[in-house]
Amino acid sequence: MAAHDGSADGGFDPPSNSQERELRKEVRELKCVLGEKVLEADFFKGALQKVAARRQNSGGSGETESSSKSGS
Repeated sequence: MAAHDGSADGGFDPPSNSQERELRKEVRELKCVLGEKVLEADFFKGALQKVAARRQNSGGSGETESSSKSGS
């Protein structure tokens, strides 16, 4: 019994149906979670850029009161 490496015909010896189903379900779930994390990262990146732009436009030292009072 020869196992395919996937390079010649793009496939592998099929695993049991239930195992394949479970793995495909897991892949779908992981892709969904990854998509959500990408959206979160994009959101926070945009928010951080807005905060940085506001600080730059304010013309001040760039420090907020809370950060300038460290240690008190």
